[in-house]
Amino acid sequence: MKIPTYIINLESSVVRKQHISRILTPYSFLEFDFVRAIDGRVIPDKVLQNLFDSHKSLKHNGRVLGAGEIGCVLSHRKCCRKLLDSSHAYALVLEDDVHLKRDLSVIREADIERVLNVEEPTVLLLSGDYWYWRKNSPILSVFDAVGAYAYFINRAAAERILSIPKPYNVADDWTLYKSLGIRLKAFQPYLMDANVNMEVLGSDVSQDTWGIDRRRMSWKEIWLSYQSALVKKLLKMSGRFESKIRVMHNKVVDQ
Repeated sequence: MKIPTYIINLESSVVRKQHISRILTPYSFLEFDFVRAIDGRVIPDKVLQNLFDSHKSLKHNGRVLGAGEIGCVLSHRKCCRKLLDSSHAYALVLEDDVHLKRDLSVIREADIERVLNVEEPTVLLLSGDYWYWRKNSPILSVFDAVGAYAYFINRAAAERILSIPKPYNVADDWTLYKSLGIRLKAFQPYLMDANVNMEVLGSDVSQDTWGIDRRRMSWKEIWLSYQSALVKKLLKMSGRFESKIRVMHNKVVDQ
């Protein structure tokens, strides 16, 4: 059985499309389909505000999200809708600048049907930078993670994400999605990395700020962020953090 694979790609990003086609072609069990990304940078502000709740986003994130970030979360929601409009139980969602860290054949060796073809809302990460609870090798139960560039999602999880009628979050707000009842899993070791060659592929999001700014968040969100930060610190201290390999100037840097 082939795995439906949705690749988020701007129509103008030809080099990225060629890149991801090249690295995925050897894996005949992946049936990939390019999903036209939504470029928030070219959408008029009034239209963008009808698609995204900026007021709620400010209280949730503590900062104004860039148009590229908004387009990114809308593109991921587009993949959720595509899954629900299909007959598939789950799909693999990829951004077009990913790089392989391991042979993807491991996906076929793992029992992903048991994990994903279920009624429980589930996301299974192929990426690194996550904090985990339990080790049920090779798939872990995850507390939180950074990045939404490579993951499986099942129908129930797609429904939960789209239950937010007007998004106000970034694409990798796994804490928010977990609050909707979505369970988060991940491969260990991780299989895919985000763009590791910015000079060649660059960034289609084009943002100057990242993360959250507690100075402008609601008191509830501030409390939740500190609580989450404490748990992450404890998990990392206990060795339960799967860190990406970071390369700068062709050298591996400290994790």
